Amino acid sequence: MGLWSRLAALIAPRRKMTVEQWFESFFGASSRSATGDIINQLSAMRVSAVWACVTILSEDLAKLPWHVYRKKPDGEKIVVADHPLERLLQRPNDWQNGFEFKEQMMAALLMRRNAYAPILRDGRGRPTALVPVNPDWTTLFEAPDGSLFYNVARTGPHITAALKSLPLMIPADDMLHVRGLSLNGLWGLSAIGSGRDAIGLALTQQEMAAVYASNGTQLSGVLETPNKLSDAAYARLERSWKEKRAGKRNAGETAILEENLKFNKLGLTSVDAEFVAARQHQIEEIARYFRIPRTSSASSPAARPAPRWFSKTRNMSTTSCHHGRSAWRPSSRRNSILPRRAFTSSATSRASCGPTS
Repeated sequence: MGLWSRLAALIAPRRKMTVEQWFESFFGASSRSATGDIINQLSAMRVSAVWACVTILSEDLAKLPWHVYRKKPDGEKIVVADHPLERLLQRPNDWQNGFEFKEQMMAALLMRRNAYAPILRDGRGRPTALVPVNPDWTTLFEAPDGSLFYNVARTGPHITAALKSLPLMIPADDMLHVRGLSLNGLWGLSAIGSGRDAIGLALTQQEMAAVYASNGTQLSGVLETPNKLSDAAYARLERSWKEKRAGKRNAGETAILEENLKFNKLGLTSVDAEFVAARQHQIEEIARYFRIPRTSSASSPAARPAPRWFSKTRNMSTTSCHHGRSAWRPSSRRNSILPRRAFTSSATSRASCGPTS
């Protein structure tokens, strides 16, 4: 799409946008779905299925113990406690612990398939801190000689102060870039961008359900009679029905009807049933983008066997957790954070990597 086509699409949107949403949509941080919804990280997380997928996988990876190891001649691996990266894995910066850092990075990796953390170093070039940044704030630039540089938008006083020792164009050696599936080898293909229509449809269905609940009238049944009730009879019937039939205390009681009254129970219409099934389908559709089974995203009570850890489908979410963990290893090697004979690893098992019970 050309520049003027993009401008025309933004000038005449189907839904109103704020100034911030306009800039986000134009510069690529957001994308518009076929339903007219603007899909970015915040709007995507409003969908419960996206929230479940992102939190399950990011928390599962974050809780794994990560260490720097070195192999001994006999093959045994030992923790390199004096290595700078070992300290950073446990305390990457002054405001986050290891769990919070890995959780934020994994969440960015899941939604945007790119996770960024500029590397702060001391005078001898040793890493002293890792500063995670939102992938929507980060832009990758290619120099004529093929060198890569990253520009991080200083969006507030905190990030500006944290990155004050780094230039505006950060060299690739000073950027921890964990990427997912990539079509060019430089940056990952955004999951919420690729799945914007599925997420937008889920958002629309969610809003429709909320409007229906606030404006609609859901009746359990109606009382029907061929006779015309007087005002006094109508008032007495209404009062007695509320007193003896409404509320949980009267559940299961037998109704005694007079004046040829009949109680007709109302249920879901075929349209209502189809709407419920459509919402269920969107949960499964979104879960596919995050490689998570229905049991982990809790799409339906019937789809969650008990106990969950014996389910064969658990292997799928475990595989997703392994994939996210594996993406970190070459990243730390590219930035010269690790020496040649050292490596990072985490203890992964069915109890530690998989759906959180």
